[in-house]
Amino acid sequence: MSDEQDQDRELEARLEEAARWCQPRHPGWQTLRDRLGQQETVAAPRSTGREAAGRAHARSLRQRLLTLAAGLLAAASLVTVISLLTRQGIEPRTVAANLDVEVQRRGIDVTIFNPSENQEPTLYMPVVGWGGAVNQTPQSGTTVQLPSFSYVQVDQSSLVNAQSLQVDANVQGGRLASEAAGLGMGLVKDQRMVLHLKQGDNIVKFTDVAASIDPTSVRLVSETDPAGIQVVEQNFEFDLASADGLLKRSLERRVTCIGKNEQSAIDGFLLSYDAETLVLADRAPDPDPKAPRPKTQTVARSTLKAIRLDEMPKDLYTRPTLVWKLRAKTPGDHLTTLSYLCGNMAWQADYVVTILKSDPEAGDTLDLTGWVSIDNRCGATFDQAGLKLIAGDVNRVRDPWAPVPVQTETVDDFSVQELVVLAIPPPKELIAKDFFEYKLYTLSQPSTVKDRQIKQLSLLTAHNVTAQRRYRFDRGGSPLTTELVVKNEKANGLGRPLPKGRVAFVALDADGEGQLLGRDHIDHTPKDETLELKLGQAFDVTGGFSTVSSKSPHAGRLIETYEIRVRNHKDVPINVRAVGHLHGERNWQVTKTTDDYVKHDFRTLYFDFRMKANSEKTITYTVDYQR
Repeated sequence: MSDEQDQDRELEARLEEAARWCQPRHPGWQTLRDRLGQQETVAAPRSTGREAAGRAHARSLRQRLLTLAAGLLAAASLVTVISLLTRQGIEPRTVAANLDVEVQRRGIDVTIFNPSENQEPTLYMPVVGWGGAVNQTPQSGTTVQLPSFSYVQVDQSSLVNAQSLQVDANVQGGRLASEAAGLGMGLVKDQRMVLHLKQGDNIVKFTDVAASIDPTSVRLVSETDPAGIQVVEQNFEFDLASADGLLKRSLERRVTCIGKNEQSAIDGFLLSYDAETLVLADRAPDPDPKAPRPKTQTVARSTLKAIRLDEMPKDLYTRPTLVWKLRAKTPGDHLTTLSYLCGNMAWQADYVVTILKSDPEAGDTLDLTGWVSIDNRCGATFDQAGLKLIAGDVNRVRDPWAPVPVQTETVDDFSVQELVVLAIPPPKELIAKDFFEYKLYTLSQPSTVKDRQIKQLSLLTAHNVTAQRRYRFDRGGSPLTTELVVKNEKANGLGRPLPKGRVAFVALDADGEGQLLGRDHIDHTPKDETLELKLGQAFDVTGGFSTVSSKSPHAGRLIETYEIRVRNHKDVPINVRAVGHLHGERNWQVTKTTDDYVKHDFRTLYFDFRMKANSEKTITYTVDYQR
């Protein structure tokens, strides 16, 4: 029994040492030694064959446990060596050295800029001609479906003038030529974990990036170790696995054309193709000029259901992809942040003004509802993204080679596409903050913005806002314009910055039904400023303008007298603003006037007055111009 006791003591010592290194957490580990001890305390008074077999089994169990303990000690020693080497700055070969590089998305933030009047498209990739896109990664022997080929083949290796493209809008996955203009701009910050980087050069691919990306704005930073990786080479792959893209890579290779009846099939080597026809040869082209010419035939693409390829091209991607060669100084896992600008993303504010009570004399009572409309056509879906919207006129300069914008057909100020209105729960709201000379609106919770979607988020709701009705005369003899003058202040239920956008006016009729009165636009309006909302032309208030006299005493001087005449046919008093226009290129001075005025700018005067019911008002003023 002395050998068995020595083995027990050795086993106990090794297990204790391994436990100190490995620190296992399984609850059964703590009772293993006690259970082994209990097995030894059971002894029979005499030896039998069954007992001898039991002792042999116990010895075998001890040997297995000794082997396990030795393995645990070896593993613990390896961990210790790696830890010591790391502390000393020595980069060991990791156990995962043979694992492939893997990319996992951790989070994404999208900042969308409010379109400004001075914006110009910049270098955004014109990814067009996606007709017949393959939704899944094709393999060898792929069959390419042919849903439609009524679009023009586009060489995506170079930038093209979007105005010259003709693309079938009904092709699945296709993008209209007008979308290649790059209107609208967004900033994407995409956080991803890059796993199993080896020391030295690694090929890393980021899929699900915007198709309208500006490659010159791409920036990749390691949050784990900023100096640990270096971008050696960057490629943006946007020649996608469309039907024409696959055919382009299959030139001079064998293909099989399958007819629509699925019974006829034509084999041959693809020599050329266009939107209507394929040219096949009976054998591969021979570069030797003395070789006999192959027999060729043409196949109409309209008669085909699919084209089967013998070999799948390796340089095509199903989605726009950024491909890097990263040089890793620090191997292992890196948390990275990818940032880039992309086109075809924009947002604007949309307001609905509901007139609850209408009183030309005492004032009108309104309800104001504001929505943020996000238009995403960048070619990527941002799932559960943090959203930020910047309101302000951000300056952009057009690149000389950028695509030329193309006008699109609109219906009720919306582009022809599906309108998705999503209900937003109360906790999700847009919070406004100052950002440089702009306003930054941050959505309090993440939200998903799909590609080719207009998403609407609640911006504000204001009840019982007071507005003063005013009639504006501005040249000509047409009816006066009806305006609602709203003070954007807290006492009036507002008092917040209002981004520029479209305004729709709705009034309640005698039956309590809402009727559309008209549309208007507002500019960026800070708090405590005045909104002037144009409703339309008045029916019962008219006016006229005329030049009464004009004389020039000498060269360089001009004296003119003007007359503005306003007629109120309403049975109630009204407020009127008459606008007087001057020759702004000269120095001028109003020498005589029948009414007080306010100088708005170097060529505009404002005459504000109140008119009685069923009355007429005439304003006369004389202006002396001198060079």
